[in-house]
Amino acid sequence: MQILENTKKKIFIVEDEELFANLLKDFLERKTPHEVCLFHTGEECLQHMHLKPDVIILDYYLDSKEKDAADGLEILRKMRGMGSKAHIIILSGQSGFGVAMQSRFDGAQHYVIKNDQAFERIELLINQN
Repeated sequence: MQILENTKKKIFIVEDEELFANLLKDFLERKTPHEVCLFHTGEECLQHMHLKPDVIILDYYLDSKEKDAADGLEILRKMRGMGSKAHIIILSGQSGFGVAMQSRFDGAQHYVIKNDQAFERIELLINQN
């Protein structure tokens, strides 16, 4: 993975929980110099992949109102199938080892559990890449 130190990065957040998504977006905009784009569905994000994000924070469980909407791992596989080289961080409320391993197997670099340290952990991961 190419190191992008001191470079403004394009960050995509894909999160269906509106309050959590807005809080994370606000946090990253305050704490980092990067451009942050927010999407509430995986399909909406996929339509913007031509913008070549550097980092994608992708919710593991996307609870869309749309019938047959894709979950986070399905969206992850589609992103990788499109040739995306973005650094992908899966974000989930699930702490199971199997879920984290499946995320890594499908192409995510990191798995972050939604807890009171999640925002700081995400900021650290973004700044390391």
